[in-house]
Amino acid sequence: MPKVIISLSDSKIKSVISTHKKSLDRNIKLSDGGSLYLLLDKKDGVYWRFDYVRPITKKRATIAIGVYPAYSLAKARSKRNEFREQLTQNLDPQF
Repeated sequence: MPKVIISLSDSKIKSVISTHKKSLDRNIKLSDGGSLYLLLDKKDGVYWRFDYVRPITKKRATIAIGVYPAYSLAKARSKRNEFREQLTQNLDPQF
């Protein structure tokens, strides 16, 4: 089954958080596309993450971007774009 990616919005995020926050038995990932996602941690945190493949070692890596809502969707998307630009230049955004 193909993965469907729908861009996030603040209203979608708030709706999912209010619906699932009290009853999480596992972590939930909300994808925004381009390897950016919002992680709803079962331990009560909501974090922006960026997954990528390191240019030199070709190993998977994750960068913690910030905590939602203090770190907004717009800021997270801007950081994702910055990281993707670094990857096109064969630079590891984590360093």
